[in-house]
Amino acid sequence: MDSKDASTTASGRLQSLNSHFEGSLQGPQVMVGGQLYHEVYDNEPSLKTKLDYFNKQGWGYKDTSFIVDRKKNVVKFTGNQYLYSGKTLPNLLTWINQKIKLDTSKPHYPQAEMEIDPPQNVNHQFLNDLLLFKSFSRISFEHWERIMHSHGASLREIFNLRFGRFDRYVDVVVYPGSSDQVKMIVDLASKHKVAVVPYGGGTNVTQ
Repeated sequence: MDSKDASTTASGRLQSLNSHFEGSLQGPQVMVGGQLYHEVYDNEPSLKTKLDYFNKQGWGYKDTSFIVDRKKNVVKFTGNQYLYSGKTLPNLLTWINQKIKLDTSKPHYPQAEMEIDPPQNVNHQFLNDLLLFKSFSRISFEHWERIMHSHGASLREIFNLRFGRFDRYVDVVVYPGSSDQVKMIVDLASKHKVAVVPYGGGTNVTQ
């Protein structure tokens, strides 16, 4: 079988597999390594992902931030996840200006979007087997989901997250739903020689 026939066979197999996931496909189709995939395959769509509640450009929850009230010269801490959420911090701005010498009158706002590289090292046999055996809770090629799993939480990484880019990005994010699925994912990765990077809370601050 030549490369063209192999590509046609793989593409046909993928279309067949997609038909089994009609209830769990989300988002548009995306071109990945020369083949079309759905952006998300989700076997448990009722479960939230980190993007649903986490600040995608730094630490903490998406509803939590420090807001400077220039008229009253105070800082407000938004959200409802922490002890001081929803409260005003009357002395924080003065402390920042005096102790850290930070000029808060000239804020630098984070970029709204980050340009990322497309998946670079895609193994279609691995992805097809994951879909065939349904050995996952969720598979995602989603833009910010890939970004979020491509960094830790060191100062340099958070700065790049807000104002720059990273040297490399994960190709796909696979969520296991059970210990058996973890084993299957690792077994398939070993079989197809795919590098797997375990990812937890994403709070690693070492480089």
